This record gives sequence, structure tokens and C-alpha cells, in this order.
Amino acid sequence: MAIQSVGVIGVGVMGGPIAGHLLKGGYRVTAYDVKRELVEDLSKRGAQPARSPGAVAAESDLTLVIVVDDAQVKEVCLGPEGVLEAARPDSVLAICSTVQPATCREVAGAARVKRVHVLDTPMIRGAAAAA
Repeated sequence: MAIQSVGVIGVGVMGGPIAGHLLKGGYRVTAYDVKRELVEDLSKRGAQPARSPGAVAAESDLTLVIVVDDAQVKEVCLGPEGVLEAARPDSVLAICSTVQPATCREVAGAARVKRVHVLDTPMIRGAAAAA
């Protein structure tokens, strides 16, 4: 599958710059963050705002989850209006947060039923590298 649309959930210190690079690269970007002002900034640069993590996944070939911890990963992936409620079959979910392997396995198990592919892709170099 050719990736044309990318969703970014968590557009703060790491996710914001990454979403900006994706926009510059010509990808269609859909963004969500609990801090709506961060999404508004990206929408001024061409990103589509989403009302929930699930709304991001519904529009994306690839969904990047860039949140703080295990609890937030589980919430945005498995919770109400989460990624797996709306992700398209054969789409890809990349967990970019540094979380416990068990969290990724739990999300991957739930995703498998929906034919969603999960990648454990923690980012370790920090905000400067993202920028």
C-alpha cells in the first residue's frame, strides 16, 4: 500500500514538528491533540483537524501515536472513539511513544482482529531531532 494520508495523534513537542515535515513532504495530514490550539496551528499550515483519535484513523493510511505514556496509548488506541474503533483494514498504526512491550502487544492483539497492522516505533532522540 502506498501511504498518502498520515494521521498524527499528539502534536506537541515531538508530533507537531513531525506533522509539519509530513505536510511539507506533500502528505495529507489529519491531526488530533487534547490541546486544541496545537491542532489549530497545524490546520493553518494545511492539516485537517480531527475531533477524536478514531476520526484521525478513519482518514489515514498510517496513524502515528505520539503521546506521553502507556495509559495514553491505551486510551487513544483502545478507548471510546479510539483508533481501533475507526481504523480501516490494512491501515498501519505506529506507536511512536516509548511504552512497555506489553502495551504494544495488547494494542496489536486488538488491532489484529480489525486487520490493522501495528508497529512499535519509539522515538528516542527528542524534540531537537523531531524538529
